[in-house]
Amino acid sequence: MRTYQSDRDFLERLEAVEARLAGLAMAIEGLTTPDAKSGEQWEDGQVWGHMTEFVPFWTGQIDHVIRTYQGDPVPFGRAQGSTARAEGIEAGLARTPEEQFADLTTQLADLGAWLQGMPENGLVSIGAHATMGEMAAWEAIDEFIISHLEQHADQLESITPDGGL
Repeated sequence: MRTYQSDRDFLERLEAVEARLAGLAMAIEGLTTPDAKSGEQWEDGQVWGHMTEFVPFWTGQIDHVIRTYQGDPVPFGRAQGSTARAEGIEAGLARTPEEQFADLTTQLADLGAWLQGMPENGLVSIGAHATMGEMAAWEAIDEFIISHLEQHADQLESITPDGGL
């Protein structure tokens, strides 16, 4: 069973991953290691494009769950092959990591404010994801936003000249 995360835990992790990403907002040559689930490998710009696409998407999806939850799980999410997801990943190739990090910084500030302003019972609202099933909002925040950002920071660190050290 997963352990409940408080909004304070999320805010601390968000601050830490943003600091890591700030140090990685540069053009990096090479491909990421293959994703364990999909086998996908990305260039750094694609990673940045994906992050700037998924943070507002998942925040909006989870916010919808929290605002509409009244006892029955609220459907949310999208399929991995989503057109918007793919377009966001590819759009990352047209912009520099520095430009994308600037956008991401704004999104992360919005995310932090959203977490701080969440209703008292917001984190325990239940959503129904098509492939992952029922999950509390705090689980979705962890899975689709915070841990996801941390995983992509790991990817970017793995292709830096010093391996992220």
